[in-house]
Amino acid sequence: MSWLFQHSLSIKNWFLNLSSALQAEATFLDLRAEGYVFMYRQGRPISAVLTQDMKVGAAAEIDRHAVVAICRDYDRLFLL
Repeated sequence: MSWLFQHSLSIKNWFLNLSSALQAEATFLDLRAEGYVFMYRQGRPISAVLTQDMKVGAAAEIDRHAVVAICRDYDRLFLL
């Protein structure tokens, strides 16, 4: 299923529209051992990729610190 989320333009556009409608802070896919792929942040589409150990593989400079912080907060949800 994650392959479909990563590669389908129609699914990506659906998530971008939903993110905008909900005024989401960020939208990303948790690919488990493969890391994270961001597609939306603060009202705009973005492209950012992080490894599972939070190393930024690709991201605009303006998004780099924010996407790492978002992923760390997300990971903390599972430590409860």
